[in-house]
Amino acid sequence: MKLTQTICLLGIACLLFLRVSVVPGQTENDTAPPEKSVAELLKEGETKYQKGDILGAIKSYNAVIEKQAYSAIAYQKRARCKRRIQNYPGAIKDYEKAIQLKSGLANAYIGKAQTYVAMKNHKKAIKDYARALDLQPPKKYLPLIHYNKGLAHLEIKDYKEAMTDFNKAIELHPKMAKAYLNRGNIYYHFNKSKQACADWIQAKELGNEKAIINLDKICR
Repeated sequence: MKLTQTICLLGIACLLFLRVSVVPGQTENDTAPPEKSVAELLKEGETKYQKGDILGAIKSYNAVIEKQAYSAIAYQKRARCKRRIQNYPGAIKDYEKAIQLKSGLANAYIGKAQTYVAMKNHKKAIKDYARALDLQPPKKYLPLIHYNKGLAHLEIKDYKEAMTDFNKAIELHPKMAKAYLNRGNIYYHFNKSKQACADWIQAKELGNEKAIINLDKICR
């Protein structure tokens, strides 16, 4: 009888021990790390992107979207990451979602246009560049948007519209050497050598090496 009671008491003691025991290396005061806020995750994603950790950045933006499915900026930034790793269909899908959530997001249209350029779909790129311009993005971006839109027009041999865009880019940024180079190329295409050489000289003075080649070959 006493032996049975002793065994029972030992069994109860063991159960109590198991219930209060902790994992080695932990203490009763240990707590899980606090969850990162949406702002912290967005900042983390940008930091990873700038360091070249594109997959890590995507993971951070995924976490934002899990917390806040209506975050247009998270979709836009994840799209940029997907474009960087050449997942163009995925990038387009994310850019379109960002635009759906926030129709005035000019950067999403610009990014989508750049993605279409990479996909050789220049007509769609032109449409998105134009939409971005309609949304009046910061002035500092305007020269490059016009320049890139001009390049897209060149790809489909729409020289008139390309010239219009390069003119606008130069008007907004008079020191954009590559705009002078490409405008000169269009002048040369239409046998306007004098204007072409003038633009290439300007491009050369601004440091464009391709203009030097054109000048040596054509404008002697």
